[in-house]
Amino acid sequence: MNRYLSKRGRTWYLIKRIPADVRELHQGEDTIRESLKTTDLIAARRIRDARLKELEAEWNAYRALPRGKHLNPRELHAALQLRKDLLGSERQAVLEIVEECTNDIYNSDVPEQLHGLASSEKAAEFNGIASGKRFPTELAVEEFLAGAKLKPTTRKLYAGLLKLVINKFPTLEEINEVSIISLVREYQRDHTAKSVRNLLTATRNLLHYHGHNHVREAIRSLRIDAHKPLLEKGIWTPKELVRLTVANTAPQWLRDCIIVAAYSGLRAQEIRGLIYDAGENQLVVPLQNAKTTNAIRRIACHPKAKEAAIRLASANDKLTVHKLSTAFRSLVEKLNLPRIVEIDGVPTKRDFHALRHTFASKLTALGAEESAIKRILGHSTKGNVTRGYSQKVGAELDRPLIERVSYEVSDAAAATPEAKAA
Repeated sequence: MNRYLSKRGRTWYLIKRIPADVRELHQGEDTIRESLKTTDLIAARRIRDARLKELEAEWNAYRALPRGKHLNPRELHAALQLRKDLLGSERQAVLEIVEECTNDIYNSDVPEQLHGLASSEKAAEFNGIASGKRFPTELAVEEFLAGAKLKPTTRKLYAGLLKLVINKFPTLEEINEVSIISLVREYQRDHTAKSVRNLLTATRNLLHYHGHNHVREAIRSLRIDAHKPLLEKGIWTPKELVRLTVANTAPQWLRDCIIVAAYSGLRAQEIRGLIYDAGENQLVVPLQNAKTTNAIRRIACHPKAKEAAIRLASANDKLTVHKLSTAFRSLVEKLNLPRIVEIDGVPTKRDFHALRHTFASKLTALGAEESAIKRILGHSTKGNVTRGYSQKVGAELDRPLIERVSYEVSDAAAATPEAKAA
């Protein structure tokens, strides 16, 4: 009740240890000692609580500020301000200030007995940024995402991919053909060729936005299949699908998601916002959950997916893509199902999205026309006329085809250990 309170004489004081990562805000002090200017304990508690909220807000705001590899937010802010001042008419005077600040950081970072003998990465980083020779990747990405003309979906995709670039390269100048090859080889171990291409495209656009076109052109010609083959998307076998859908270790909502994806080809983000039209017995993908305008569609609900779809639609607000992907990956590991398999010598990755590929392969095996498969999966079709037509009557036209999809779940389920245990 009286935590962080101390009494001196008749007056109450706030005594709190300062977290190490925000001590720069308090001139390096490790403890706050403030008079609450009251002799009343109840008033002291009220003032303490308000002051602690202020401090937490101040510290969290400081922690949210961008920081360099070695520089704290204040030092980085000073370096960026000097970098901006270099564009003015007093360039030479600003360069002298940069040199002075660099020396101050060096002197505080390196013990006096080692001055002139040891280097300081912190001082070097400050000098590089302040003099305009380096630019923090995190800030470069923030400016790019805020200023570039990108579609909302593209901006969201790039934001996730460029976090990898930020973690790998503290400054933009560290990105070159050799270093990006290293990142690509690491990334392609468990990602598809499409994902790697997206990473390279995001990096190229980032470099182009900031005028690093010589590096951008070098990356443009980079072979993403160098060193080892990249992963393609695989499919799940009927027996594996049986194990996934009847596993008693999986929660009901996860099994429902697997069943709906296997019998409709819906993406994870589309299942998250699924709407079930009971009157038409159709699955509806609304605008806010569609990947593109082509993905806004209705799909005839397969009889084996109806109950699962009803349950998901009634509890949709609790589901996220991350939660679904993580739970699915955990289930696959528990069942000891291989996530990466070779098909005709080509390594393929199986994740939740592979259920969509599995459904598409079933439609192909049933002899479905390409236009019908595109319509059902929400891929691009020829023109707005076709798309409008498919929205109105396509779902019912595709129902006979969709209802022919079968994984023989009911027959094979009895043979699985998960079904016997249940």
